[in-house]
Amino acid sequence: MNELAPPPKAKDNPTAVELVRAWIVDNGLQCSLNIGGFGEHELTTWGILLSDVARHVANAHQQLNGSDASQNLKTIAVHFNQEIEAPTAPATGEISEK
Repeated sequence: MNELAPPPKAKDNPTAVELVRAWIVDNGLQCSLNIGGFGEHELTTWGILLSDVARHVANAHQQLNGSDASQNLKTIAVHFNQEIEAPTAPATGEISEK
């Protein structure tokens, strides 16, 4: 299944909480989300989380190929905003228990 390892500091930390897993299956996104743990600031926190993930991706590309992390982040943001405005596929699914 090509599962990723948890980050080193999360691996043995009893307070660590997994929030999202994502896979490409049959050319589409499949994901599992841990929703509901942020109280009244739920959507704000998810916005911060998604921007932090984008920053990590931009930095990883810089480390891998020497590209500019700031430009990488701008490119991600452009495509993120385009996808928000005009999705290439609908988000479907349902809430299920573990």
